Amino acid sequence: MKFLTSLFLLIFTYTISNAQVATEALRYSQLSPSGTARVVGAGGAFGAMGGDFGGISINPAVIANYWYSEFTFTPSFNVINGASTLENTGQTNNTNASFNLDHIGVVFTPDEYTDTWTSSNFAIGYNKIANYDENFEFEGKTTGSIVGYFADQAAGRGPGALDNFIAGPAYEVGAIFEPDNDNIYSADFDPFGTDVQKEQSIERRGGMNELVFGWGGSIKNKVNLGVSINVPFVNFEERKVYRESDNDNTIDNFNQLSFSENLTTSGVGISAKIGAIVNLNPLRIGFSYHTPTILSLQDSFYTVHYYSYTLNDIIEEADSRSPDGVFDYRLKTPARMVASLGYLLRSDVIKGFLNADFEFVNYAGNKFNLTSSDLSGPEDAEYQDQINGEIDRDFRNVVNVRLGAEIAKGKWRVRSGVSLNPSPFKNGESDLNTIVGLGLGFRTDSFYIDLGGRAISNSFGYVPYQAQFVEEDQNVDVDLTRKEIVITAGFVF
Repeated sequence: MKFLTSLFLLIFTYTISNAQVATEALRYSQLSPSGTARVVGAGGAFGAMGGDFGGISINPAVIANYWYSEFTFTPSFNVINGASTLENTGQTNNTNASFNLDHIGVVFTPDEYTDTWTSSNFAIGYNKIANYDENFEFEGKTTGSIVGYFADQAAGRGPGALDNFIAGPAYEVGAIFEPDNDNIYSADFDPFGTDVQKEQSIERRGGMNELVFGWGGSIKNKVNLGVSINVPFVNFEERKVYRESDNDNTIDNFNQLSFSENLTTSGVGISAKIGAIVNLNPLRIGFSYHTPTILSLQDSFYTVHYYSYTLNDIIEEADSRSPDGVFDYRLKTPARMVASLGYLLRSDVIKGFLNADFEFVNYAGNKFNLTSSDLSGPEDAEYQDQINGEIDRDFRNVVNVRLGAEIAKGKWRVRSGVSLNPSPFKNGESDLNTIVGLGLGFRTDSFYIDLGGRAISNSFGYVPYQAQFVEEDQNVDVDLTRKEIVITAGFVF
């Protein structure tokens, strides 16, 4: 029961939609192939090609196409532009930037080959397969206040029975008052009928990096086979700071408040991938299967309240920090199948490739395990069934399509690609997330450098806190654009 209580407290602190936990499963199952600048520039379409470490996370059979040992690494620079509108009060814009290491790896090729195995190579390294960086903020004056949310969370319970994260600290700092005989809490003003100036900043950082141990070999240069063991590492941090103020002194007693929510998720998992590429020059046909990923995750979270009011011409203020909340759980993300079709360009003037990847994934295959803790009980199993039922009901099968091309002349390469990702929600069948990639490369016999970039746009609705009645929600329309620039340096030895 203690485990279940902690889980509900986390849900209170992480309110984005009506299916918060179900939606969180998508964070760890919606992947974006990248790692190297070559894969980014080709739109993530690399399943039938080879000779690039980023492609291993799509199809491990690409390892077979290395003829020399290589060491590569890829730093990246991200710029995030956010545009948010609170209930048509006006748009708030913000820009943030971050640096990351998206890839580092080495591939070893043997000095000699057999008559059957014309290549047999080993790879170790990691690729970034998901980026969680997001920043946006909003502000405006609308009817309603978060103190109504605090009062709703406290309703029906005495002060000694309030939780330690939402209602309890709100009561402690004076945002809500002593209840009446029915345990109904009051505030300094009507939280549902008063116009209040409000703002919030949301900052998310982190990603999923996949540690890869792989082998790939080619049978007489006709069939490439590959297998990899993958260890994904999850790192996600979120900080949300919500504020309300009465700078115009139109609300009696009330001055200002703030509510900060802080969440850190970390974990590790395990999965495997097998793949094959059939060389029918100039055609290539590829196929790979990605097993479900089993993730062991830990959430750490806390909240901070601040409240200021004026009583008898004296300014009173108080703040309160919650205890640290921690709980462990598991998530199984769905299996994937990637079918690829490639065409090699081999003329006297130019060389290159065309590649199309079709990735089949059933997002309804996400499954939470909330009963792995020693503190779990029957209530946890019941809630687990509820959340997994929401996943079955709301998510669907999709086919992600990635199209990419590379043109090479002499030592120079030019790349472009696009990724078309349908919505995983059954009620969002018409929604399509489009990612466009561009790239440039320069290659010699012993060294190469690739530059890649892509633009990722995302639009969604956001609710800073969940009101008791949906008509009281503060609705925010958010448009995010993340521009990524990645540089891969490779050394042949």
